[in-house]
Amino acid sequence: RNGLVSATGPRFLPMGRDVAVIEQTITIATGDITLNALWSIGYVPRNCRVLDVTLVCTSLDSNGTPLLVIAAGDPGDDDRFIASATTARAGGRVSAGNTTATGASFAAHTGYTEDTLVSIKVSTSAATAAAGTIKATILYEATEPPV
Repeated sequence: RNGLVSATGPRFLPMGRDVAVIEQTITIATGDITLNALWSIGYVPRNCRVLDVTLVCTSLDSNGTPLLVIAAGDPGDDDRFIASATTARAGGRVSAGNTTATGASFAAHTGYTEDTLVSIKVSTSAATAAAGTIKATILYEATEPPV
């Protein structure tokens, strides 16, 4: 599989003045929640810099003592934007820079030199995987004017 579980997009939503949004709703089956699984959100174009990443999750771990941990990043740093997020255990929302480490990594992030895939990674498997969804949003800006 290409890391794209089942999705509605991604949708490109131009916001004017060189700021845009990628929205992706990912439908996740219980068998997709495995250690190191990658779920693609979308490609950020070259010469663009990520401003924010937000994940809104349903509960993907139905165990009374859930273990699921997810991250969001790119091929250079799989938790560049979101690290060690437990949000998908009971459901909820998490945004970029959710820890001191990702805050520093995120703040140091510069524009991409090529189209770059941003993905969600399963860092720790679920105790009891449960099907659900993650709505992922990437807000980004152009770092150079288009030629």
